Amino acid sequence: MKKPVIAEAIREEVEHRLRQIEAEEGVRVFYACESGSRAWGFPSKDSDYDVRFLYAHPRNWYLSIDVERKRDVIERPINDALDIGGWDLRKALQLFRKSNVDRLVTSPPLRKAIEDLLAVKRAGEEVGRGPRIPPISDFIQKELERLETKHVDVEDVKSDIEGLNVFFREARDELWPE
Repeated sequence: MKKPVIAEAIREEVEHRLRQIEAEEGVRVFYACESGSRAWGFPSKDSDYDVRFLYAHPRNWYLSIDVERKRDVIERPINDALDIGGWDLRKALQLFRKSNVDRLVTSPPLRKAIEDLLAVKRAGEEVGRGPRIPPISDFIQKELERLETKHVDVEDVKSDIEGLNVFFREARDELWPE
């Protein structure tokens, strides 16, 4: 898969907007990527840049009795050709847990994407905004290896809530140390 090239000015604007979101929302963005037609290598002349990100709130945000009612998505209006939106780490893990992983990993295009991502990850070619966050990096590596090497039992994935809880706590603590 050919790696899309993002103009430096666009990359800088995305970085600026993500920092702005962190300041306005009181969160830490720990992962951002390009999605949409540009990421897949077939942009049109008027394609915008779709940016998706994952973030974490400070510890006390999660330790409230109304956490289920709190907004766990950050979206910004599309402007200047940028469409930026993200999900809280907890929300992302809930979505991951609900996904039909078995059907997804048997898809040839996704299989190829997993193989490509593993190759990039193993070569250390990730484009990051800062140092790796060990619990997140380790989790991604294990999941990619698992998806690469064996059939996924959807019931095992759905029942492993405690593993996701441990991952969530470790990542949150790494992002927001006391």
